[in-house]
Amino acid sequence: PQLPPLLFPYSNYPPAYSLWSCVVTCALLLPVFIVQYFSFGKPFQYPTRPMAHTLSLLVFFTALDLGFTNIALANISTALQQCIASTNPFWTIMLETALYQRFQHPLVYFTVTVLVVGAVLTSLGEITLDALGVVAAVIGVISSASKYVFCHKAFKAFQKELGPLALLCWVDLLLVPIY
Repeated sequence: PQLPPLLFPYSNYPPAYSLWSCVVTCALLLPVFIVQYFSFGKPFQYPTRPMAHTLSLLVFFTALDLGFTNIALANISTALQQCIASTNPFWTIMLETALYQRFQHPLVYFTVTVLVVGAVLTSLGEITLDALGVVAAVIGVISSASKYVFCHKAFKAFQKELGPLALLCWVDLLLVPIY
Protein backbone atom coordinates (compact mmCIF):
# COMPACT_ATOMS: atom_id res chain seq x y z
CA PRO A 1 0.00 0.00 0.00
CA GLN A 2 3.01 2.36 -0.09
CA LEU A 3 3.07 3.04 -3.86
CA PRO A 4 -0.47 4.48 -4.30
CA PRO A 5 0.01 7.32 -1.76
CA LEU A 6 3.13 8.39 -3.67
CA LEU A 7 1.19 8.44 -6.95
CA PHE A 8 -2.01 10.16 -5.70
CA PRO A 9 -0.71 13.74 -6.14
CA TYR A 10 -0.57 13.05 -9.89
CA SER A 11 -4.22 12.02 -10.26
CA ASN A 12 -7.61 13.08 -8.93
CA TYR A 13 -9.03 9.57 -9.33
CA PRO A 14 -7.45 7.21 -6.74
CA PRO A 15 -9.44 4.07 -7.73
CA ALA A 16 -7.73 4.20 -11.14
CA TYR A 17 -4.72 2.62 -9.48
CA SER A 18 -6.86 -0.43 -8.80
CA LEU A 19 -7.20 -0.84 -12.57
CA TRP A 20 -3.42 -1.00 -12.90
CA SER A 21 -3.27 -3.52 -10.07
CA CYS A 22 -5.68 -5.79 -11.98
CA VAL A 23 -3.83 -5.39 -15.28
CA VAL A 24 -0.45 -6.14 -13.70
CA THR A 25 -1.83 -9.19 -11.85
CA CYS A 26 -3.24 -10.65 -15.07
CA ALA A 27 -0.02 -9.88 -16.96
CA LEU A 28 2.04 -11.65 -14.29
CA LEU A 29 -0.29 -14.66 -14.27
CA LEU A 30 -0.09 -15.14 -18.04
CA PRO A 31 3.39 -16.79 -17.98
CA VAL A 32 2.21 -19.11 -15.19
CA PHE A 33 -0.70 -20.31 -17.33
CA ILE A 34 1.58 -20.75 -20.34
CA VAL A 35 4.03 -22.86 -18.29
CA GLN A 36 1.16 -24.92 -16.85
CA TYR A 37 -0.14 -25.61 -20.35
CA PHE A 38 3.16 -26.54 -22.00
CA SER A 39 4.69 -28.35 -19.01
CA PHE A 40 1.70 -30.16 -17.55
CA GLY A 41 -0.86 -30.02 -20.37
CA LYS A 42 -3.25 -28.22 -18.06
CA PRO A 43 -5.53 -25.92 -20.09
CA PHE A 44 -6.68 -22.53 -18.83
CA GLN A 45 -9.78 -22.94 -16.68
CA TYR A 46 -13.01 -21.03 -17.30
CA PRO A 47 -15.80 -20.25 -14.84
CA THR A 48 -19.06 -22.12 -15.29
CA ARG A 49 -22.65 -21.02 -14.82
CA PRO A 50 -22.93 -22.46 -11.25
CA MET A 51 -19.97 -20.24 -10.28
CA ALA A 52 -21.63 -17.03 -11.49
CA HIS A 53 -23.29 -16.00 -8.20
CA THR A 54 -20.21 -16.54 -6.03
CA LEU A 55 -17.89 -15.02 -8.65
CA SER A 56 -20.16 -11.97 -8.88
CA LEU A 57 -19.98 -11.49 -5.11
CA LEU A 58 -16.19 -11.80 -5.24
CA VAL A 59 -15.91 -9.22 -8.01
CA PHE A 60 -18.33 -6.84 -6.26
CA PHE A 61 -16.57 -6.93 -2.89
CA THR A 62 -13.09 -6.84 -4.44
CA ALA A 63 -14.08 -3.75 -6.44
CA LEU A 64 -15.31 -2.05 -3.28
CA ASP A 65 -12.23 -3.16 -1.33
CA LEU A 66 -9.66 -1.89 -3.84
CA GLY A 67 -11.53 1.29 -4.71
CA PHE A 68 -12.33 2.44 -1.18
CA THR A 69 -8.88 1.47 0.10
CA ASN A 70 -7.27 3.70 -2.52
CA ILE A 71 -9.70 6.53 -1.70
CA ALA A 72 -8.78 6.12 1.98
CA LEU A 73 -5.05 6.17 1.20
CA ALA A 74 -5.53 9.37 -0.79
CA ASN A 75 -7.27 11.10 2.13
CA ILE A 76 -5.72 9.80 5.35
CA SER A 77 -2.28 8.70 6.43
CA THR A 78 -1.09 5.23 5.55
CA ALA A 79 -0.61 4.50 9.25
CA LEU A 80 -4.26 5.26 10.07
CA GLN A 81 -5.49 3.32 7.04
CA GLN A 82 -3.40 0.32 8.11
CA CYS A 83 -4.77 0.55 11.67
CA ILE A 84 -8.29 0.39 10.26
CA ALA A 85 -7.28 -2.39 7.87
CA SER A 86 -5.92 -4.40 10.80
CA THR A 87 -9.52 -4.88 11.98
CA ASN A 88 -10.05 -7.18 8.98
CA PRO A 89 -9.83 -10.45 11.00
CA PHE A 90 -12.56 -9.18 13.32
CA TRP A 91 -14.93 -8.39 10.45
CA THR A 92 -14.08 -11.64 8.66
CA ILE A 93 -14.84 -13.83 11.67
CA MET A 94 -18.04 -11.91 12.45
CA LEU A 95 -19.29 -12.13 8.86
CA GLU A 96 -18.45 -15.82 8.65
CA THR A 97 -20.32 -16.44 11.89
CA ALA A 98 -23.35 -14.40 10.77
CA LEU A 99 -23.57 -15.78 7.22
CA TYR A 100 -22.66 -19.42 7.71
CA GLN A 101 -23.32 -19.98 11.43
CA ARG A 102 -19.75 -21.18 11.65
CA PHE A 103 -18.79 -20.61 15.24
CA GLN A 104 -15.23 -20.49 16.54
CA HIS A 105 -13.85 -21.17 19.99
CA PRO A 106 -14.61 -18.25 22.36
CA LEU A 107 -10.87 -17.66 22.76
CA VAL A 108 -10.66 -16.85 19.03
CA TYR A 109 -13.37 -14.18 19.36
CA PHE A 110 -11.64 -12.77 22.44
CA THR A 111 -8.22 -12.64 20.77
CA VAL A 112 -9.53 -11.00 17.60
CA THR A 113 -11.54 -8.46 19.64
CA VAL A 114 -8.46 -7.52 21.69
CA LEU A 115 -6.50 -7.02 18.46
CA VAL A 116 -9.22 -4.73 17.12
CA VAL A 117 -9.33 -2.71 20.34
CA GLY A 118 -5.55 -2.33 20.10
CA ALA A 119 -5.84 -1.06 16.52
CA VAL A 120 -8.53 1.44 17.54
CA LEU A 121 -6.44 2.70 20.44
CA THR A 122 -3.46 3.06 18.13
CA SER A 123 -5.47 5.07 15.61
CA LEU A 124 -6.68 7.48 18.30
CA GLY A 125 -3.18 8.96 18.33
CA GLU A 126 -3.68 10.23 14.78
CA ILE A 127 -3.90 14.01 14.82
CA THR A 128 -5.75 14.76 11.58
CA LEU A 129 -8.82 12.78 10.69
CA ASP A 130 -10.52 13.15 7.33
CA ALA A 131 -14.09 11.84 7.55
CA LEU A 132 -14.16 10.74 3.90
CA GLY A 133 -10.89 8.86 4.30
CA VAL A 134 -11.97 7.11 7.50
CA VAL A 135 -15.38 6.14 6.07
CA ALA A 136 -13.70 4.89 2.88
CA ALA A 137 -11.22 2.85 4.95
CA VAL A 138 -14.03 1.28 6.99
CA ILE A 139 -16.04 0.42 3.85
CA GLY A 140 -12.86 -0.96 2.29
CA VAL A 141 -12.05 -3.20 5.26
CA ILE A 142 -15.60 -4.54 5.56
CA SER A 143 -15.63 -5.21 1.81
CA SER A 144 -12.28 -6.94 2.13
CA ALA A 145 -13.59 -9.15 4.93
CA SER A 146 -16.66 -10.00 2.83
CA LYS A 147 -14.38 -10.83 -0.09
CA TYR A 148 -12.39 -13.24 2.10
CA VAL A 149 -15.53 -14.99 3.35
CA PHE A 150 -16.92 -15.49 -0.17
CA CYS A 151 -13.49 -16.37 -1.60
CA HIS A 152 -13.13 -19.14 0.99
CA LYS A 153 -16.54 -20.44 -0.06
CA ALA A 154 -15.53 -20.30 -3.74
CA PHE A 155 -12.26 -22.15 -3.13
CA LYS A 156 -14.08 -24.94 -1.32
CA ALA A 157 -16.95 -25.21 -3.78
CA PHE A 158 -15.04 -24.94 -7.05
CA GLN A 159 -11.55 -26.23 -6.30
CA LYS A 160 -11.79 -28.98 -8.94
CA GLU A 161 -13.20 -26.81 -11.73
CA LEU A 162 -11.29 -23.57 -11.12
CA GLY A 163 -7.93 -23.33 -9.38
CA PRO A 164 -6.92 -20.39 -7.18
CA LEU A 165 -4.75 -18.72 -9.83
CA ALA A 166 -7.47 -19.01 -12.47
CA LEU A 167 -10.01 -17.63 -9.97
CA LEU A 168 -7.70 -14.69 -9.24
CA CYS A 169 -7.23 -14.07 -12.95
CA TRP A 170 -10.98 -14.12 -13.66
CA VAL A 171 -11.79 -11.82 -10.77
CA ASP A 172 -9.16 -9.33 -11.95
CA LEU A 173 -10.29 -9.59 -15.58
CA LEU A 174 -13.88 -8.88 -14.52
CA LEU A 175 -12.69 -5.92 -12.42
CA VAL A 176 -10.99 -4.19 -15.37
CA PRO A 177 -14.24 -2.89 -16.96
CA ILE A 178 -15.47 -1.70 -13.55
CA TYR A 179 -12.39 0.46 -12.98
